[in-house]
Amino acid sequence: MVYIMVDPGHGGYDPGASGYGIEEKNVTLKLSKMINEELGHYEGVKVSLTRWDDRYLSLDQRCEIANASGANLFISLHTNSFSNKSAEGFESYVVYGARKNMTNAARKQDIIHGSVMDFLDDAGIRDRGKKEAGFYVLRYTHMSAILFENLFITNPEENALLKDIEFLRRLAQAYSRGIAKAYNLQHKGTTVPENEPVPDYWHVYKNGEMVGFFDYPMNALQSGYYAAKAGLTSNETEVTITYERVRKT
Repeated sequence: MVYIMVDPGHGGYDPGASGYGIEEKNVTLKLSKMINEELGHYEGVKVSLTRWDDRYLSLDQRCEIANASGANLFISLHTNSFSNKSAEGFESYVVYGARKNMTNAARKQDIIHGSVMDFLDDAGIRDRGKKEAGFYVLRYTHMSAILFENLFITNPEENALLKDIEFLRRLAQAYSRGIAKAYNLQHKGTTVPENEPVPDYWHVYKNGEMVGFFDYPMNALQSGYYAAKAGLTSNETEVTITYERVRKT
């Protein structure tokens, strides 16, 4: 049995970064719970979270929870931020020296980072790379540990994606596929192949007006991303992208 400990960054009176009406602590908790749900579709894996609700945990407490659990892998989820709103992309970290020595954490980082970028690349998200750092939760957890920065909450286009439940769901699926690949987990049942159309249309709306409909969920997400980007580039004061799933008749 493989045991995965997922750490939703921040929480409680520590909101983390914020931008355009959302806070990092809430995004990381939603994503973490979705990863837990998605990994439930695989055999031979147990998942827990360091926090299941909006509460503050110190870095020490997060490490203590993980170390006491006997987990095989610790993944800490965050969103990035910067004063320049054009900063963008996805990146991951293992502890200093791990990549040079290609530790187990670095090998797992390669697989999971690659799986997530397979999804994000289709949405036009920049790969900022696989890196090393001295983050506390990477240094003081006893198992392989990786920290992920999921887009920039301060970038208006990426912020719109982080607000999108369907985007977060598919991001969680990408994490789950990567973890499954890293640990050779078997899916419990059949699923629709990633590049096959589903029996629905996905309608995309910008500020309440439909701008397109698609057979593929990923194409709908990409369309919404570019519609939001075009609107903000045109100095529209507010851009709201919504999606509607409509059954084909």
